[in-house]
Amino acid sequence: MPKISEIVGFTIKDHNRYVAEMSEAKLITADDLIDGILEKQAKGPGPHGLRWPWEKNQDRFAFGEGHLTVLAGENGAGKSTVATQISMHLCASTTVGIISLEMDEVDLGDLMSTQWLGRDGSKTAESLAEWAAEMRKRMWLFENPTDITAERVLGALWAMHDKGVKFVVLDNLQCIKLSTKYDDEKEFLNQLAAVARLTGMHICLVHHLRKSSGDSANQRPTKDRVLGSGAITNIAQNVLLLWADEERQKLAMIQQSGKELLMEDRKKLDGPDLVLTVAKQRFGESYWPQNLWWGNARLLKDQQFGGDCKPGRSL
Repeated sequence: MPKISEIVGFTIKDHNRYVAEMSEAKLITADDLIDGILEKQAKGPGPHGLRWPWEKNQDRFAFGEGHLTVLAGENGAGKSTVATQISMHLCASTTVGIISLEMDEVDLGDLMSTQWLGRDGSKTAESLAEWAAEMRKRMWLFENPTDITAERVLGALWAMHDKGVKFVVLDNLQCIKLSTKYDDEKEFLNQLAAVARLTGMHICLVHHLRKSSGDSANQRPTKDRVLGSGAITNIAQNVLLLWADEERQKLAMIQQSGKELLMEDRKKLDGPDLVLTVAKQRFGESYWPQNLWWGNARLLKDQQFGGDCKPGRSL
């Protein structure tokens, strides 16, 4: 699988130069808008863009061209797993890039190959070679540097644009060396949004939620629990919030141990393993949940019993 090696010497001046070259200011008239208006009208109502793997509600959400999505959840909720499943699915129709700043490249490859092959258990050299051959023209990875600065991340994004990448996962914001000042975080988000807008790439930024407590404990999160500056959710076109029901997980473990559950507790097991809430969608419907259940091969499906996990092997 191709890699983009460490971006050496890339500076914020290089980023600003790229932005300036691609966004030359000019005055336009209403005549210049006609083609764009007609094109938008021909598309019909949105949302428009790349679709996620789950057929239920697939027409209600899209990763739009040139947009920024924030995918946020608590530690261990499954954010990276969801992001890689979406990436494996999108490889069927476009070129994908992954900048994984938290997960080791080998661990990431193990997860992605499991999802693509669509089965658990041991892999063979032959099956991995088949996976790698398919990914060779579909996916680019950023070889994780030891010093993760904003400049290197921006450099990696521009390099992926040069390779024709259309959808990028950036996992995750907490790993990037930014100051604790909210203004610096806001500036970096504006830089990400500028890269997305100018290149047409869709950037999916993985991020964390504040730990729930008190009345919010084990409740589906809202946008105000996204860690850091409010600019994160304001600048992004889309905000997806991933939530795992801890109470349901505990009850499932009790049941698996052979202990009998009360009737009211058994009913709670009918709920989803994870809920992916569309908390914001600037060009579509917001505030609705996508229920998900774990299936085989570390894939999530949109129904509890049966259903297709959409493994990448169906490419």
